[in-house]
Amino acid sequence: MYCTVKINTHDSGGKMTGSGTGFYFDYLSANGRVMPLVVTNRHVVEGEWGSSFRVHISVVNDGKAMPSGVCEHVVINNIQNEWVFHPDPLVVGGAR
Repeated sequence: MYCTVKINTHDSGGKMTGSGTGFYFDYLSANGRVMPLVVTNRHVVEGEWGSSFRVHISVVNDGKAMPSGVCEHVVINNIQNEWVFHPDPLVVGGAR
C-alpha cells in the first residue's frame, strides 16, 4: 500500500463535511504489536463524526512496489474519540 491516503470526513447523517490527505504507516509498539496509523493535520479531522480513507494498493514486482490500479475505501463512523492529537495545540498533527 502506498503511504498517502485521501481522507473525507462526514457528519452522523453521512453528509461530507471536509477532506484532506494523510499518511499511512505501521507503528511497532514497545510490546511488539503492529498498529496501523494514519497521520494528518488536526484541522482535517477535529470535531468530525466519521472519516473515510481511500488507499492505493501496490504490488511487488522484482522487488519494487508498483501501482496495482486497485483502491480500497475504508469508512470509520463515530471516530471522533479515536484520533490522538499532539498535546501541544500549536502542533497540528493527529493520528488514528
